[in-house]
Amino acid sequence: MTSPRTPPPAPEGANRGRGRGDEARPDSTPTEPLLVSAKAAAELLGISARALWSLSNAGQVPSVRIGARRLYRPEALRAWVEALEQQGGRR
Repeated sequence: MTSPRTPPPAPEGANRGRGRGDEARPDSTPTEPLLVSAKAAAELLGISARALWSLSNAGQVPSVRIGARRLYRPEALRAWVEALEQQGGRR
């Protein structure tokens, strides 16, 4: 007998086709977000949010403004860092 707090077990195949969210879907792959916040971008770059803000306001770091927010594409940040490496340092 089950306790009042424990629901009875579901019949065989009862969850089939409903998708519980914990199963891997063949068409879904983990992807990074298109845009990240200034805090997340600063963490990716390994610099402070204030340093990122200064670089962004000077137009040195690629960013996108949406309303009052400044957002960053992780792939654009990676390309920016690679360009800095090829230039041998600061921009």
